Parts: sequence; C-alpha cells; structure tokens
Amino acid sequence: GIVAGEAVGFASMLAIYARKRPRVPRVGHRNGERLLTASRRIFSLAVPVTLTRFVSSGLMSLDAVLIPRRLVVAGLSTLEATAVYGKLVGMAETLLFTPGILTISLSTALVPAVAEARAQGNRRLMSQRVNNALKLTVLTGVPSAVIFLLVPSQLCSILYGYPDAGRILGALALGGPFLYIVQTTTGILQGLGKAVEPFKNLLFASALKLTGIYYLTGLPEMGIIGTSLALVSHFVLMAVLNTRDVVRITGVKINYSNTVLKPLFAGLVMAVAMALVLENGGPGAAAAAAAMAVGLSAYFLVAVITGAIERSHIERAVQLLIQASQPIRRFSR
Repeated sequence: GIVAGEAVGFASMLAIYARKRPRVPRVGHRNGERLLTASRRIFSLAVPVTLTRFVSSGLMSLDAVLIPRRLVVAGLSTLEATAVYGKLVGMAETLLFTPGILTISLSTALVPAVAEARAQGNRRLMSQRVNNALKLTVLTGVPSAVIFLLVPSQLCSILYGYPDAGRILGALALGGPFLYIVQTTTGILQGLGKAVEPFKNLLFASALKLTGIYYLTGLPEMGIIGTSLALVSHFVLMAVLNTRDVVRITGVKINYSNTVLKPLFAGLVMAVAMALVLENGGPGAAAAAAAMAVGLSAYFLVAVITGAIERSHIERAVQLLIQASQPIRRFSR
C-alpha cells in the first residue's frame, strides 16, 4: 500500500511539474547560468538537505534499538518493552505528527517563497512571510497540544483500543508545538540557502535526546515517560536553535505578541472550556468529542477576537478550500 501510494504521488508530481513548470533560459544562453555554476548551487543545498534526512533516519533506527533495551533495564521484560515501544512509535508519535501534515506542507512552500523574497532583497516581504509562517504554525500547534494533553487516553482508546498509550501521548504533547516550529523554521532556513544550519542543530538536539533516552528511560520510575521527555527536550532545543538562526540570518523581528502570546491565551481558554465539559461529561468518548468541539470553537472565537486570526487569514483559507475542491468536483462530474 505504501509503495503504491508513493508511486501515484510521484507520478502526480511529475505530471504537475510537466504542466506547470516555468520556462527557463537554455544552458549557455547569455541570460542563463553556466551548467557547472548552477550544479554547484543546487548541490550546495541538496547535499545538506539529503544528509539531514539520512541522519534523521539513522537516528530513528538507533532509537529503535536503544529504547527497548533501556526499558528492559528499567525492569520490563523484552516482550513488554517491545509492546511499550510500539505504543510510543505506532500510536502516540503517530498522533503527535498528524498536525505536521500542515506544517510540512507549509515548510515545503516556504522554500521558494523565502528564496524569492531573499533574491529580491525585500526585507519587508521576508519578514511578513516568516512571521505569518510562524503564526500559522503556533496557531496549529497550540490547540493540538491542548487536545493531546486533556484527552490523550480517549483518543488512543477510540483510534487504537489502547487507552494506556494515552499517558505517553500526554507526555509528548508539550513538545508538539516545538516539533511543528522545527518543521517550519527548517523550511525557512532551506529557502535562505542555509540548509547546513538545521543539520547542525539536529546533531546538537539529537545528542541531548540520546543522552536523555539513555538515562531517563533506564529509571524504573520513569521508563517510557522518560523517553517521551527526552523527545520533548529534542524538539524544544532544535526549535530554539532553528529560530535563533532564522533571526540571526534574516534580521527579522518576530512579533511575539501576535505569533505566540495571543495563540497561547486562546489555548488557555480552550483548555478551561474542555476541562469544564470533561468534568461534567465524564471520561467517555462522547464527552471527549464534545470537549474537543467546544474547546476548538472557543479557541477559534478567542483567536479571532484577539486578532491572532485575521479576516485575511479566513478569506485565504476559504480560497484554498475552494481551489482544493475544484479537482474533486471535476472528477465527480
């Protein structure tokens, strides 16, 4: 299934590229760029990006070996350690990464957008795009973290039938917004042609993560929760390092009031609203669904009132939904 999906996605991208690609000067044309020079520029970006992905995959493999072994040291049997690790990777992390569908798409789109602003030397446009991207990331990450914090067991029970995986998801929840910031800032740095910075930051953050996994997971009183905290520390450190590099390289001033404080306030109101519904409705799936509906409504309302979500954002979202639905409508006809 995965192979078939990737093949269809690849074929779709090729078709879109063939239809939408811009016309560029031929190699050797006086307005163009020499092949050797162009190749050097391409590989200066492609090599660190590919290396980052390669190292990330290698570190995931190392986690898969290290975590179960440290769980055994904490007192679990090999079978129990394998089962707990499966709940971490196959359930809790899967849910945590789900909002990343938006931020990964955003980071991909940011590469040419930021590169365009940089090529034009338009600092105002670059500042606008960086701040808007970070705001959208935080607006997505905050409500996700609130949901994962308040109803993790219910989500894992409904989706997987393992409510005990919820304690892992709850421990990971605070790292969610930082994970999404990492994805967005990586796209910004790659658009600036600074793909080496995310790679360096990945190495620093991974060293902290592996150290945390080794010591915290091996503690009997921590176990898999220690692993989760180590992962959260990894997300936090890399988000801080990436954001620092974005500010240092671009000189952009981040509007923390609109980007961070207002979404956090809306998230606090959302958490209170959800807690009130859960207190009156109990721990069941119906109460969890009602709490999420009420909480998200409260979050959206407060975000609009405070200006965290502006009218232009809503209009743009509606336009994107209309554009996305056009191929579906044509197909249905």
